[in-house]
Amino acid sequence: MKISRLIGIAAAGFTAMIVAANPALADTYEYQIAVQGDYWAHEDAYSGNFYGEAVYERGGDEIYVKDTEKDNMRVAAFWSIPSIGRTGLCVNTGGEQSLRECNKSFPEGKTIYIRFAGRCDGSHSACNKLSQYTDGAATDSSKT
Repeated sequence: MKISRLIGIAAAGFTAMIVAANPALADTYEYQIAVQGDYWAHEDAYSGNFYGEAVYERGGDEIYVKDTEKDNMRVAAFWSIPSIGRTGLCVNTGGEQSLRECNKSFPEGKTIYIRFAGRCDGSHSACNKLSQYTDGAATDSSKT
């Protein structure tokens, strides 16, 4: 093997070790139980269906989750800002017709994706992962 190829392989391996060993370079997943909130003033990004709604409001970096169905299941908003490696679930455990919010702090000018994750039966699951939710809706986006 040529020396330049060996150096390239060694450099790639070293870089991979640094990235794997540095948790700051990994995505951050945030799970949050939403709290009682006021009604959103602006729908900068909206996703919803028969079971619930998820809204991102830029002023205040608030994520709202509304449960619209009497089914004894919790609902959640899934959000993601890929450019900074942050994703999360904002979970409403309040029941039918409850509106809850998660107050976040995001850097300005980034693209946030918001999706009504759907519903999850908390008596059978921790409901702390997107894969545990069913009946979700389409994704929308906005700038933070």
